[in-house]
Amino acid sequence: MTPRAIFVGLSNPYSADPARALYPAPKGSAGYRLCVQILGLAPSEYLANYRRVNLCMSGGASRYPEAQRAAGGFLREVGADHPPIVLLGYVVARAFGLPTVPFVLHEARKMIVLPHPSGRCRLWHEVGAVERARELLRSVGAL
Repeated sequence: MTPRAIFVGLSNPYSADPARALYPAPKGSAGYRLCVQILGLAPSEYLANYRRVNLCMSGGASRYPEAQRAAGGFLREVGADHPPIVLLGYVVARAFGLPTVPFVLHEARKMIVLPHPSGRCRLWHEVGAVERARELLRSVGAL
């Protein structure tokens, strides 16, 4: 089955297992916030319909060179005819060579940049942020 979209994060502090990338547990994790609070989906629907990947096995923003190499490999893997790719956070957007402005669709590359879904990202607390993200995802058939 072709996923409706591919969500790309930086790393998972809970597990290096690729199957756990942006996983919707534990409650309060970035994967949980993305699935439940931002997308408004049940975890089963999210896991069944979306591919989730992290660029790095561990670490954070200091892992930028690793993230940049992984982004290049990821793009070669998915090829030109890929579903929408949603880049989560400024480090991930930079790794793909895109501007770090959130809530933007880069149509030529079928990529959307969203703020990182962590509880520390203040952009998600702005009025209308979740609605903007959902509308962008709807516009490309990802939600």
